Amino acid sequence: MTHPTHLSPHRGTDCLSFTALMVPVSSTHYRTGDWEVVRVEEYPTAIPTNEFEAIVVGYCKYVPVETPLIPMPKAQVSIDSFGDESAYQEFLQSEAVKDYTLV
Repeated sequence: MTHPTHLSPHRGTDCLSFTALMVPVSSTHYRTGDWEVVRVEEYPTAIPTNEFEAIVVGYCKYVPVETPLIPMPKAQVSIDSFGDESAYQEFLQSEAVKDYTLV
């Protein structure tokens, strides 16, 4: 049986909840969620060549809270987001551009 290498206390860590108020296909607002991380365990992988260094398990408890919905800012997009000029120019000509802030 594998045992965790260490236990990390994460009491009070908040999880965020995302909500779409006007556009059902994307998140438009967020708030502090109702789940609190109470314990985290980390298990190293047994295979040294594995692409993952560890498996991490988080334990949460439900703690209902009433928090306000906060509007999310538009995502920022630059040519670096695309990797090449032609894909960026195609994006600039599309309808999707209105949902982003160009930087």
